[in-house]
Amino acid sequence: MNFNKKGIAIAVAVMAASALYAWGKKDYKDVTPGQFRRLVDSNPDVQILDVRTMEEHNEDCIEGTHYNIDINNPDFLEIALATLDKEKPVAVYCRSGRRSEKAAKILAKQGFKVVNLKGGILAYKQ
Repeated sequence: MNFNKKGIAIAVAVMAASALYAWGKKDYKDVTPGQFRRLVDSNPDVQILDVRTMEEHNEDCIEGTHYNIDINNPDFLEIALATLDKEKPVAVYCRSGRRSEKAAKILAKQGFKVVNLKGGILAYKQ
């Protein structure tokens, strides 16, 4: 093949753009409170996971929450792998959405199908 400099530059630019797109792409889905509720209501297999502290969870949680695993626990991943079923979707939440986003990334990298409640329980309760 005979590539000129312009052709090589275009090919490199396309590969770089593809790599950046794949790198920035999420392996989980952020959902609104309404979407979260509809998913939970329509699919009995969804595992609802609260990643806040036990104290926060005991004060208030989303009805139907199945699990409470603190994302800040150093053993979070180990506990999650021993507790959650990879064959069933995981709906994860926290107070404002920051900790659950972190948990969603970790779980998605392990092969879980994850949705993250955007805005957390604060948004859900409004």
